[in-house]
Amino acid sequence: MDQMIHRLRSVSLLWQLPLGLASLVFFKTVRDVVLLLGWRHFRTHPEEFLSWNILSRQRLEAPRQLLRTVVTAPRWNNHAVIASGGPVPVKHTVVMDAEALGESAGYWFLTAFAFPRFTATEHLSSFSHPKDAGPVVMTLPPGNYYISLRYYDPTERLRFPGIEVDGRELVVETEVPGDVNAFYQDLHRRSRLLYVCLHYYIYVALRWQRLLPAAWVKREVLPVGNADTNFLYGPLERGQALAFRCDPGVWHGHRVYVTTYNLASLPVLGFEVKEPVFTGPTCTQRGFYVVRVVRTTASLQREPAGTPTEIEVCPVPGSPPA
Repeated sequence: MDQMIHRLRSVSLLWQLPLGLASLVFFKTVRDVVLLLGWRHFRTHPEEFLSWNILSRQRLEAPRQLLRTVVTAPRWNNHAVIASGGPVPVKHTVVMDAEALGESAGYWFLTAFAFPRFTATEHLSSFSHPKDAGPVVMTLPPGNYYISLRYYDPTERLRFPGIEVDGRELVVETEVPGDVNAFYQDLHRRSRLLYVCLHYYIYVALRWQRLLPAAWVKREVLPVGNADTNFLYGPLERGQALAFRCDPGVWHGHRVYVTTYNLASLPVLGFEVKEPVFTGPTCTQRGFYVVRVVRTTASLQREPAGTPTEIEVCPVPGSPPA
């Protein structure tokens, strides 16, 4: 039996790797085209970017926005409310209202990404800057930047504060309801063959990651990470569930969020692990998972949020449908 399983795996490798390579090339090509078109549009119509772009159902119903998101920020985080401002031209500083940030969520993370390559340049959070510490100030090299904001544990009234750049307010404050993330409940139903072709290589890379450089796999799975978060990830088959064994100390300053994705890299399930021994719901689609161990206290001073030795996660056969 073991020999037969080994042969089946060898056969699947013969066709999965070529398809994965084709998917990788396709993804890189489409992403570069999308980034180039975005850069050209920014150069000709910069005024259209001077507002908060909040990830929401309304935004994703706009033409080409779903395609743009699946190639520029493909690892959807359905546990946080996410928005980006800009790109904005910066010579020296970006300033935001810390009080508005603190009143909108239990904790927040703010990152400046250099445009158009989406390279993380500066990172601040509610742990490095409490709301009573005065305005949030990011000092950046001259350039154009996306300002990305993640809200965890959002309140009923979410305020995305104005963005002041070099003494001028370029992006005005925007307010949205706390249930703005409701669109994630059925987002996976918008899967298309195009999106599967773009992201199939992630499933292949995770299934055969023992054959690939670990740093490359991590970079592809997490193109837009977070300095205050530690990640675990792996492949997932239909009918499997994720079983967790965690050191109880993990919850002393962290929360453990789990997202499962289908082959199109659209989120299917999202849940939080709150017990040392826990098995999640059965997955209904083949794909992969990402575990986010998010820091929730300032006392850790940006140490890694968790390590694979503190959290063990393993796909196991799930419960049959009722």
